[in-house]
Parts: sequence; C-alpha cells; structure tokens
Amino acid sequence: MATEEISIEEGQFHCVRCSSVFSAPLELGRPSLCSICGNSPQRDSRYTSVASITTAVDKDGNHGVAGKDVADFVSMKMVRRKKQVRLAVVSWFLLLATVAGVSIYLQNTSSEPIIAVVDQSEDINELRAKTTEAYGQSIKNYTAFIGTADLNQRSEYVVNGVGKLLKMQNYYETTINPELVGGMVNLGLAYNDDGEYPRLEILAMDSQKRLYELVFWNQGDGWKLDWEQYVRYQVANWTEFLLAPQIGVSERFKLYVRRRYSSQRDGDLNLIFYQPNILAGVRNQESPQVNVGPEHPAYQPLKEAFEMMDAGMAEGEKKVVGKKDSNGLIRVTASLSYALEGDGEKPKLELDEIKAFHWMEYDPVKD
Repeated sequence: MATEEISIEEGQFHCVRCSSVFSAPLELGRPSLCSICGNSPQRDSRYTSVASITTAVDKDGNHGVAGKDVADFVSMKMVRRKKQVRLAVVSWFLLLATVAGVSIYLQNTSSEPIIAVVDQSEDINELRAKTTEAYGQSIKNYTAFIGTADLNQRSEYVVNGVGKLLKMQNYYETTINPELVGGMVNLGLAYNDDGEYPRLEILAMDSQKRLYELVFWNQGDGWKLDWEQYVRYQVANWTEFLLAPQIGVSERFKLYVRRRYSSQRDGDLNLIFYQPNILAGVRNQESPQVNVGPEHPAYQPLKEAFEMMDAGMAEGEKKVVGKKDSNGLIRVTASLSYALEGDGEKPKLELDEIKAFHWMEYDPVKD
C-alpha cells in the first residue's frame, strides 16, 4: 500500500528579542518559542511573518556592520552620556571646593577688601540705575531721530539742534549716509559723568552687522544725540582738500592720526592723518606725511598722547567710543593747511593746531 507523504508547510517568523529569523510550521499557528534563542519571539505586541518586514530590514544597509549598526550607536550614546554625568559631578565638586577655598582665604585676610566690595556694589547699583534711565531716553530719542526725514524734527533730538540745521542740510544733501538699518543690537554701553555734562556712549550694530557709535549728552533738557560725532561731520571736504591744495587756507577736520616708525629716529613726529568713516573703526583716505618738530606747540601733547597709548593707559578709557579703532591710531580734531617751502616747490601739508583729542561736541574729561 502506498504511503501518502504529509507535507507540512513552514513559515518564517521574526524574533524581536534576538532579531533572528526562524522557521516554524504554519499549522501550529504562531510559535510560542524562538528556535534560535529559546525565548518568546514577541513582547506584548504582535509579531509578523518575515515577508511583511523584509522591506524594513533591507533598508538598513549597515545592519550587522561593526561600528555602523544602529545598536552600536545606541550603545555608544549611552556610554557617552554616562561619561558626561560623571564629568558634571566632578566639575560640581571642584566648584564647591574652589568656592570653599576662596571663602576660607577671605576670612583669613583683612576685612578691608570686603568693605570696598560692598561700597563698590552700592556705586554699581547707582550707576546701573543712571545708565538704565539714560539708555531708555536716549534710544527713544534716537528712534524718533531716524524715524523722520524732516530735518527740523530731527534737530529736536540733537545737541544744539537749531545750530546744526544748516550743517545737517549740507551733509544729507551731499552724503550717502548709511544710517542704522533695521533692529539695533547694543554691543556696548557706558555711562559717564566726568566730562562737561553727563554722557552715554553706545556701540550699536544694525541688521546688516554694521557698527556705529552713538553719544548722547544731557544738559538738563534730556538725552540728545551728538550728531557731529555720530556722522564724523567735516566742515570742509577732506578729499578736495588733499587733491586741490590752497596755500595758506587752514581747514579743521575730525581725523585719525598715527605716528610713523621713522619718528623714533629723527626726533620729529612723522604723522599720517586719515578721514574717519561713519562706521565705527573704519577709516578712509589718508594724507601725505606731516612732520611736526619739537618746536611745534602740538609736538608735546601729541608725543604724550602716543606714549600713553603705547603704555596702554588710553585703552582703558575706550569703553565704547574708540573701542573698535585700530591699534596705533589717535583721534584728533585738528587744523591743517598747505605751505610752499620755496620757489617751484610743491605744496607741503602742515599741521596748524590740535584742537582736541576727540570728536565730541563737549570735552569728555573735565579740566
């Protein structure tokens, strides 16, 4: 008698515990144990035939590749997190130890520094209050200033505004002025009352990342913009002054000046002047060399100013205004003119006078 072979159809199933694919008879239903790891092939969720997950498995081109498998990344992340936790704990204990050491040191030293700190804290609080009030009023006025093109209205927010009207009209008719565009970001702030009047300095950046210096003075009628300092206003045109010399005609300018290294050899101050740009720290056209000998009235003040700069003393005063100036440059308000040394000689640029070592409306330091 012929024996009938019974064919048992097998299916393939996926074990979510060991990630293996194993075979099991379909007639028996879903297997309760994985033939590879011996555990239940499913957690509480249902398992499926391997046919339905082939696409998901095949998408992982790094599956089983050492160092690239997802399981490797998860393991590495857990190890890294443990290291970070340990580092944070160690850093915290080091901080506590440092604070404790400083406290012990202060307790074992004189109490005078602590008293000075308390006094300074009171001064800082007062200064902070003055700065906050000045800043709020100054920004409000500056916003109103740039918010209108009417020069009469603008003059209301400017120091000595009525007297600046003709200068403002001349400036805005002849100058492409890149005033602040978009929202203003405050990069520096300094309140100072050791000049002729209380003063607020702001280093601002606009939406195009251009830097500006804003100086406001309070003469008792509110915080108003030092407009000439702001735009680096020049009565005469610097470029025309250099290109078309007029003998004996003295003109006053707001300028940068630097000393050439040759000054140290011959005793004279060999100077180069530069026209400043409205953008903080930017300079434009330079002058020919100007020689200033020891007999010149401006020689000693200039020499002292450069020596102070070399010693780093002037840098401490540049909290905001001048902070972006290049090393070696000094700000001056100076008068220059051309003279002839002899018949047939080319005009030679000469320094007539140093009026001030700043570009502000008022003196930033009391006499």
